Amino acid sequence: MTRIRELLQAAPGDISASEIAEQVGISGSTAQRYLAELARQGKIELRLHYGATGRPEHRYRIGAASDQTGRRRAVCGQGSRHLMATTMESGPTSGWTWVSPKPTSRIQR
Repeated sequence: MTRIRELLQAAPGDISASEIAEQVGISGSTAQRYLAELARQGKIELRLHYGATGRPEHRYRIGAASDQTGRRRAVCGQGSRHLMATTMESGPTSGWTWVSPKPTSRIQR
């Protein structure tokens, strides 16, 4: 993991797991696991790069994975992003407002 962090620090911008795997000499899945762990620990930042089609590419960088108070910012995955888009709506004061799902059936007593 030390070599991966060194590569990220030396990189001028975001770098993909496959680029790291090639430079370090490990498999892409191993690089992905190491990067996911570093991101989970808040040591690196994950960014999704969306192309014209297909899945987004995971890009990593050393950076502001934590805000100035040291609290780790949430990095939403594709599932979380979809959940937010379908269950939350923009609100005028707080930025996001939870939207309760409509009941599908009523319980009769």
